[in-house]
Amino acid sequence: MFWKNVEIRITAVAILLRQAEKNGVSNLAKSAYYRSATILIGTIVEGMVYHLVKKYTEEKGHIIKKTKELKKLHQIPNNVFQHEKDVFFICKQIESNVHIDDDGVSFARLDDFLLKNKVISKKEFEKLNYVRIERNKLHLQGLSIKDTGYTKTKFKKISEPMDFLTKKLSKYNEK
Repeated sequence: MFWKNVEIRITAVAILLRQAEKNGVSNLAKSAYYRSATILIGTIVEGMVYHLVKKYTEEKGHIIKKTKELKKLHQIPNNVFQHEKDVFFICKQIESNVHIDDDGVSFARLDDFLLKNKVISKKEFEKLNYVRIERNKLHLQGLSIKDTGYTKTKFKKISEPMDFLTKKLSKYNEK
């Protein structure tokens, strides 16, 4: 179903790009068409990153990170250490796994995972990071500048990771 949805979004992107290239379209309208196409391509790239991590971690139960946290077992009374303001606990350190579908697993965390595990190069990581930053501009609350200036050139740059991600994903499909 993922690839069918990619196909649907690429069709939508093609429609947006055709509209942007029509004669007589204002620069503001062109920017809006390219912005929409950028967001759609960004979601495709993020989805491809997710699937690449999922393929890479398949044999390991889709674990992308091990974490350690402290579990409080018992609070020590304040008078034991004669600290009225400080609170002391006896804790146990617990190791847990972060899975690909856990809450808090973000595009950035997946990109970091791929770089750390040498699935992608530093240059590829930088391209993915650029996509993530541009795609995140859909969150208005994070913008500190006027959100215009989307162009065909910028769109092409955001589309670049699709090539290397497709090649990497096809290697897993051959196995």
